[in-house]
Amino acid sequence: MRANMGDANAQHELGNCYYYGEGVEQSYETAAKWFAKAAEQGHAGAQCDLGSCYHRGNRGVEQSYEKAIMWYTKAAEQGQAEAQFALAGCYSYGEGVEENEVQSAKWLTKAAQQGYSDAQYNLGIYYLHGSGVEQDPEYGIALIRKAVAQGNVDAQAMLGACYGNGYGVEEDYNQARSWLAKAAQQNHAVAQATLGMFYYFGRGCEIDYTQALKWFTKAAEQENADAQYMLGQCYFNGEGVARDIEQAIDWFTRATQQGHSGAEKMLGTLTEIVENRRKVRPVERTEVFISFSSKDEKYVEEMKPFLKLLERNHKIPIWYYQRLNAGDNWQEEIRQHMSAAKVAVCI
Repeated sequence: MRANMGDANAQHELGNCYYYGEGVEQSYETAAKWFAKAAEQGHAGAQCDLGSCYHRGNRGVEQSYEKAIMWYTKAAEQGQAEAQFALAGCYSYGEGVEENEVQSAKWLTKAAQQGYSDAQYNLGIYYLHGSGVEQDPEYGIALIRKAVAQGNVDAQAMLGACYGNGYGVEEDYNQARSWLAKAAQQNHAVAQATLGMFYYFGRGCEIDYTQALKWFTKAAEQENADAQYMLGQCYFNGEGVARDIEQAIDWFTRATQQGHSGAEKMLGTLTEIVENRRKVRPVERTEVFISFSSKDEKYVEEMKPFLKLLERNHKIPIWYYQRLNAGDNWQEEIRQHMSAAKVAVCI
């Protein structure tokens, strides 16, 4: 077996087989062992993969950012693009090294120059915002377009957002929707949420709450907080869907749990409304309310024997103004009995 004979390429390939369970029983520990054997011989791919194991942890070795940096650096210095990109991420987030955007941009540049699309996309964002490099939105867009040309879905979503905001390119809602739709159709949650906003507010198109609801729902189900908030608004306002306060509360709650301040405010308002509704018990309508003028009182007198039978035998309460007592607030009494009436008889 070539791996046992010290062939670094074979050792790396065998490590990948164990890592992904291809042709052998999956085992991160065995994968890490073979990656280490190849890495120690200077195999750049194995060094990068071993660095990834240490970076993530629970991949056959205990997590160690310091060891991850060591192996990433060895691979990156050999020109391994994936390791250069990973090392840039470590400098960006301060994992195993002090946070340093200039160093992050340096390694992104090296990977981007090799055509690594994720590096092109991220370096493009650096140039858009001037992070670790001198700000140059046009060059940032050019880098993002290179990533787009390789089918990078994050880059497609970002290009759509840039067209929507006129950032680095001339504002163009049609181009924005086109690129957002490409990314959204690949299940990119941010693109789905942003595309929903375009339809909700009618940016470059007619307002279409049905389409907005569709894309908000897809993004919300992927735990996108902005989409969850907007979905709550749709249910609260009955936009593209029947009004449903309980559904609105549910989506506002999920967005609030992710720290969305707008959802938190709406949730507080709606919760108060629902609680107040529960406190107010509806009046049970069981009475018969009889209204008549004094000149028609004789007819009521004729009805009284029958009315008493209804009250006694069928437990049906009957009310008319002659049942007022001295000192009663007659206006309030009439109002209450009218509210409780299931049947009103006018004579």
